Amino acid sequence: RSATATSPPEAHRESWLGSFGRLLSDIGQSVMGIAPEDFEAWFTSRFGQPTPRISKLSFGDANRQALSEGRLMLLWFHREESSATERLCKDILQNELFLDLLERNFVLWAGDVNRFEPGQVSRILSCTEFPTLVVAQPLQHEFENGATFAIEWPLGNFAQPLLRFAPPCADGALDADNVLAGLTSVAEDHVAARREREAEAQRRELQYAEERRLREEQDREYEEALLMDQLAAVAALERPDGAAD
Repeated sequence: RSATATSPPEAHRESWLGSFGRLLSDIGQSVMGIAPEDFEAWFTSRFGQPTPRISKLSFGDANRQALSEGRLMLLWFHREESSATERLCKDILQNELFLDLLERNFVLWAGDVNRFEPGQVSRILSCTEFPTLVVAQPLQHEFENGATFAIEWPLGNFAQPLLRFAPPCADGALDADNVLAGLTSVAEDHVAARREREAEAQRRELQYAEERRLREEQDREYEEALLMDQLAAVAALERPDGAAD
């Protein structure tokens, strides 16, 4: 037998310790909630693959990342495991269309409302039934893009809610077709708005370049005219007195 092989008693002991560790983790999560950095592992352990990419950052850091990358925030507010949670994860979050939308347009942040920060953000957004999904636009400042309402969490970090998917009643499930259609629509609008902003920025850049070229041309013509006047003045001074002009 290989010296590195694990004997049956040792393997049984390791398996038992692993199961016990998972049990303690489950108990801790049920009491204190799932931490953002643990959501991917929690998802995989419950539902397997594919697992959507879930941000391990705090809400504020995830929002800043989405802002810097030109993406939308997709907020998943979770409270407890239930049939509604299972349907959300299997029918929506593992859906091929959703995974493609997520990859190209969103930063997915999951928050267990039993924990402090997700609980605070969900209250600011008036979420009362769970699981709830909220699409939000990260903002550099509160009134960017004419936003009429933006949440601020933490201080100096802004996001504008665009769309919400909430259960119709307590313990109700989200409608997968409705969610996927809504996410597709808001993603298309986001891409169109981003392209329009990029086109507008390019138009302004071209306009500024043309205005700069005209100013430089006018400055050059002025300097040439000034030089000609100076040369004419010098020539006049060098002519003998009484010479014809």
